[in-house]
Amino acid sequence: MSDRTSPVYAILLVLCAACACATEPPGTPPIGVAPLRSDDLRRLMERAVADGRVFDDASDGGLTFAFRPGGRMSVTSRFFATRPILGTWRVDTVAGQLCTRIESDPEICANVYRIPGQADGYYYDADGGTQQANTFRMR
Repeated sequence: MSDRTSPVYAILLVLCAACACATEPPGTPPIGVAPLRSDDLRRLMERAVADGRVFDDASDGGLTFAFRPGGRMSVTSRFFATRPILGTWRVDTVAGQLCTRIESDPEICANVYRIPGQADGYYYDADGGTQQANTFRMR
């Protein structure tokens, strides 16, 4: 395993461990979520980039996503102290989805929902993730 790919495997191990511990079915948005329209999603991402905000998933030892200007993104694990994994992001304004790509993995596009009653709480409806792993708080 090369130094370049070892953090990717560490992140995958964290994701697998989080999924194994979860009891909720994959891809189930929380009750009462409201989808973000394309304009709202674009404004959210612009605010995150401009203010240097990040999104933490709800898993213990989970992931932190930092969205940067020019469609750049970095992902770090709160469990493993590794270098950030680089990727890209974009808002698909036609479909109203956030699209992300980590290193050479395929791009994932999914709807983003605001979670009622949670300040800066969002749900990214990515296939295969548990409700906990797909729930994010912006800080």
